[in-house]
Amino acid sequence: DISTTEEKLKEFFGQFGTITDCTIIKDPSKVSRGFGFITFETVEEVDKCLEKKTGLTVDDKQIEVKRAIPKDGQGNVKSLRVYLGRVKEGLTEEIVKEYFEKNFTCTVESVELMRERSEGLPEGQTPKLRGFGFITFDNPDAVDKVIIVRNHEINGITIT
Repeated sequence: DISTTEEKLKEFFGQFGTITDCTIIKDPSKVSRGFGFITFETVEEVDKCLEKKTGLTVDDKQIEVKRAIPKDGQGNVKSLRVYLGRVKEGLTEEIVKEYFEKNFTCTVESVELMRERSEGLPEGQTPKLRGFGFITFDNPDAVDKVIIVRNHEINGITIT
């Protein structure tokens, strides 16, 4: 409903958790465009809200809730692969996979931590990490959850 206020949305969505921001999108003449954004304090609160995707009503109007993902300039192309930055020694593919599956209740299909070339290294020596990698998930919702959290601390190392 275009007459719904930010206060009304905060009151309604407060049942799912702590709201840190609430914005109703308006046209240039300050009239609501019929949608807005709610920011919760934790990913778990977002998940709680999304569990009730259907049947939600605000001001006698049925509403639809979706996870909002910041645009990266490439439109809405859904990828199952996520770039990992600031990867350092002390991380392995297994440790990274375990962290994401445990903390985001998802299935990791693959983890690739990019390493220097192995040619010329003594036999049995592992090539050094190049500082980045990729992780592939089984569904786009897992990707959404992971990229909302900008920094991930794994084994005492913060990656982005």
